[in-house]
Amino acid sequence: MTRTGDPFVILAYAATIGPATERAVYAQLCRIEHEVVAAARVTPGVREALATMAAAGTQITVVSSLATAAVRTFLVIHGLAEHARHLVGRTGPDRTVLPPAPNLINAAIHERATPAESCLFVGSMDADLTAARAAGVDAIRHRRAATSPAAEPATPPPPPTPWFDALSTAAKG
Repeated sequence: MTRTGDPFVILAYAATIGPATERAVYAQLCRIEHEVVAAARVTPGVREALATMAAAGTQITVVSSLATAAVRTFLVIHGLAEHARHLVGRTGPDRTVLPPAPNLINAAIHERATPAESCLFVGSMDADLTAARAAGVDAIRHRRAATSPAAEPATPPPPPTPWFDALSTAAKG
């Protein structure tokens, strides 16, 4: 018996059983994502960064590999929806459109009719940055702070750059 923590491997297996099984497993994945976003917290500085950028006239589009409805729920729960002009997320079980593929970022660019060179993508994973580069978009990496003592390295890293400061630095450069 093989084990995996990757829901898309499970989904791919469900598809081999049949379309009804694939739909049922995908629906369960979406329910789990809703539970996760209901418990998720906003990264410190994000609320202020989005408010500042929106007030300056920046068109903010949220791109996520989570289901669109789950991301919308997160934005509404945390009062961030007013800052995001558009949302592009996963709309089905097709794993091939997710990062590192640039599909979601390309969809955001095309739907907003914005040149890629006018965009900046903020991501936290290597796959996000690879997708942004493949889409021709400048990207910066946001590194999350460790959340538990066990996750702390033996030598503490330099303090993380606050999210908004990273954006400000990228915008000036």
